[in-house]
Amino acid sequence: MSLRISESGARISGSKTANTEYVVATDGIETLSIHCVYTVAPVTAKTFVAAGVDIVNNQVTSTAHGFATGRKIALTGAGLPTGLTATNYWMIEVDANTLKFAATLVDAQAGTAIDLTAVGTGTSTMTPAALTSCLVKLQESNDANSSYIDISGSSQAITVTGSNFFKPNVSAAFVKIKFEIGDGQVDISTFTCGKAYT
Repeated sequence: MSLRISESGARISGSKTANTEYVVATDGIETLSIHCVYTVAPVTAKTFVAAGVDIVNNQVTSTAHGFATGRKIALTGAGLPTGLTATNYWMIEVDANTLKFAATLVDAQAGTAIDLTAVGTGTSTMTPAALTSCLVKLQESNDANSSYIDISGSSQAITVTGSNFFKPNVSAAFVKIKFEIGDGQVDISTFTCGKAYT
């Protein structure tokens, strides 16, 4: 008898601000292990100044902002760039120091930025939303495209930084690892290992 690894590697990784999932094809797998490690992003306000507003590219400079695309923020300031008001926006990450603003999460995910027509004055503050809810759970199905049901005992609410190890019974053709994320941002690393014996 020999051991065969048929599913292995990092499957979900990076900063997430919206639901994310990965499907494991479990046909031929006898045991499946899933290790999820997550860090809840801090609620740390960041700022930008009028001199850092680029109206040609509709973006602002905020050094080491730490916001992933889709992060919800509350924008405040006395002299906001024209096109923005003191309300909630969803961020579009251009790079580690540059951001754009979107009117909705859908717009942020599509890369659709708000048009900025004047730089404004002074300093503006972006306060990120705290994590309102986050759930990691496993589901199973014999159809990869639909009809997933929760695997009993394989879900965990996430409120703080931590990790979970799951070893579900493999009784269906597909297992889905699913993170359901409310407002906020979670940095995720999820690793899988599927084993069989021949």
